[in-house]
Amino acid sequence: MATIQHLFNRILLIRRKTIISGYKQDFQTVTAEQEAHVQKVTSKSTVDIYGIDRAEYTAWVDISCDIKKNDRVKDDLGREYVVVAVIEQGQDTAINEHKEVILACYPK
Repeated sequence: MATIQHLFNRILLIRRKTIISGYKQDFQTVTAEQEAHVQKVTSKSTVDIYGIDRAEYTAWVDISCDIKKNDRVKDDLGREYVVVAVIEQGQDTAINEHKEVILACYPK
C-alpha cells in the first residue's frame, strides 16, 4: 500500500480539549508533531461536496493520525486552526489511504 508522506509540507501540533481538574478544561498536546500536506481551499468544492461552510484550508494526514473535530492545530509557520471536519479516505488515487482534515483559521 502506498503512502502520501512524500507530499507532506508542514508539521502540525494537534491539541485536544481535556479536563484538567474538576470542571476546568484546557487544550493539551495530543501529539508532539504530525506531518501533513496543507493547502488553502481555492474553490467551494468542499462546501458543495461535504456541506462544510467554514472551510479555509485542507490538510491531508496519514490514516493513523489521531485528529478529531474541534481539535486545535498549529503549523510550523505559527498559524492556528480549528478542525471543522475529518474525512477518512479509503483507497484513493494511487492506492493512498489518508485523512482529509478541513480547517478554519482560529480567531486571534
